[in-house]
Amino acid sequence: HLFKPVTKKDWLFETRTDLFSHYKMNQDMQRVDAFMEQRGTGVLGRLLDVMQERKNMTVSPIAINSLTVMLDGKPELGRLVDILPGRV
Repeated sequence: HLFKPVTKKDWLFETRTDLFSHYKMNQDMQRVDAFMEQRGTGVLGRLLDVMQERKNMTVSPIAINSLTVMLDGKPELGRLVDILPGRV
């Protein structure tokens, strides 16, 4: 995603992402952290952090087939992601 408004003329110089890279856009979408306030975390991982720390809830993320950055939260919380196999 874009980090600030850009035009056709300045997007190449004003953005820190590769707008036409599927891999990079997928990573940005999973992080949703445009200003890198919590590097290495994903949008759902940060949500789980809040639920665990502020709401004192027990949380347990689950992934299918492989781990994604979207589920990464604060490393100091030590929360592991359960990875389940997909269809065989």
